[in-house]
Amino acid sequence: MVKLINKVGVLMLLKPLVVIFSLLVAVDSFAMKYPYSDVGVKLVKEIDDLLVAYEICSDRSDCRRKEFVFRGGGPPEKVVIRVFKTHKLNEGMIEEIIKTCMRSFYSNGMEITVEVKFYVEERADVVRLISRAKPVIYFSMERRR
Repeated sequence: MVKLINKVGVLMLLKPLVVIFSLLVAVDSFAMKYPYSDVGVKLVKEIDDLLVAYEICSDRSDCRRKEFVFRGGGPPEKVVIRVFKTHKLNEGMIEEIIKTCMRSFYSNGMEITVEVKFYVEERADVVRLISRAKPVIYFSMERRR
């Protein structure tokens, strides 16, 4: 009876370790398989820097609080950038954001898809469960196959 309890106890202790190890292996293999996983994060930072340069935000943290730019979901070889409150941006700012995304697309050997969506609405209005918000500008650069 004692041996059975010990075996069950050991199995109970090992189960969380096996789950954690499996998750680490999965995350590691995911990161290694897709070398472009950080492109979206980098693009958001670069666009935040543009908004700071145009004095829309005082710094990156201020841009985060004002919820201007977010990286959307999608497969790892696709970057979706969503820009909100476009009515507060002028034509030159929108052009610079598109140029920044184009530079990223070409500097990554056209091996990723980059989509840029500009919305007049605020982020909360777009991500709501039932939203009729549509991008006013949609720009997509498709990866080579």
